[in-house]
Amino acid sequence: MRSARFLGMVSVLTIGAALAAPASALTIKLIDQGGVNGTAAQRGFGIAARYWESVITSDAAVRFDVSFESLGAGILGSTGSTLFTYVPISTYKSLLSGSANSALDAKALANFAPLSPTGGVTVTVPDYFEPKAQDGVSATGSRIAPDDTAIANTIALSSANVKALVGGFGDVVDGEIAFSSDFNFDFDPRDGITAGSYDFIGVAIHEMGHALGFLSGAQDFDYSVGGGFPVDEFWWGYSADLFRYSAPGVLDWTFGTDSYFSIDGGVTVFDDGYF
Repeated sequence: MRSARFLGMVSVLTIGAALAAPASALTIKLIDQGGVNGTAAQRGFGIAARYWESVITSDAAVRFDVSFESLGAGILGSTGSTLFTYVPISTYKSLLSGSANSALDAKALANFAPLSPTGGVTVTVPDYFEPKAQDGVSATGSRIAPDDTAIANTIALSSANVKALVGGFGDVVDGEIAFSSDFNFDFDPRDGITAGSYDFIGVAIHEMGHALGFLSGAQDFDYSVGGGFPVDEFWWGYSADLFRYSAPGVLDWTFGTDSYFSIDGGVTVFDDGYF
C-alpha cells in the first residue's frame, strides 16, 4: 500500500527559493528506522538503491527511510512518498524545459501535450460516478476532464522529482519503505527465488521506483471508485501521466486501458514502456 505526505501547492517562486547546488549524480541515502542495519535487508536495500543510481542520470540527492520489522498480520510492506500537490502543469513544463539536457528531453518537450489558455491538458479520465452531480469516479466509461479545473490543470510531483528538476530541499525525506520481517524473503536472486519466499531485492527496486515518482493517477482513480466527492476539484495526475497515451494524441488516465509511455505525443511507445 502506498501513502503520501503532502507539501502543498508549489509555484515557480517557491521552488526557485529552494535552489541549491546540484549533486554530481543521483545519490540515494538510506536511513535505518528499525531492524535494517546488520541484516540481509541492509544489503538488499543497498543493492536496490545502487540499481536506481545506475539508471537515472539526474542530479539529485534523495533520502529514503527504511525499516525491516513486524508490520502486523498480513502486511508484507508499505511505501510512502512525499508529494508536492496541485502543481500547475504549466509550471512543470517550464521546470522541465529549464532542466532539459539531452536529445530525449528535447523530443519530449517538443511533443508535450498542448496546453489550453488556462494551462490545462486535454486528457481522458474515468466517467463520473454520478454524472448529473459531476461527482465521484465510475468503474466504467470515460470523459474528457473539464478545462480550468484541478483535474486538468494540476498534477502532483514527488519530492524526488522536484529535487531532480531544481535541486535543493536538503534532507527532506522523499520516501518511507517498510518491509515486514514476519514474511520469508530471499535476499539473493542469483540462484533463483526459493519457493514460498519473496524476492526482497526485486520488490525493493519496485517500491523505490514508486518513491522516486514512478506513479500514475490511473491507479488512484481505480482505488477511488465510488461517489461522494467533487472529483474535478482534486489533482490526479503525476509527471509520468503527462506522457501516458492510449493512442496518438490521446492522453489517457483511465484504468483498465492499454496505455503506454510516449515522448512523441503517443505516436510510438518508448522503450516498450506499457503501463
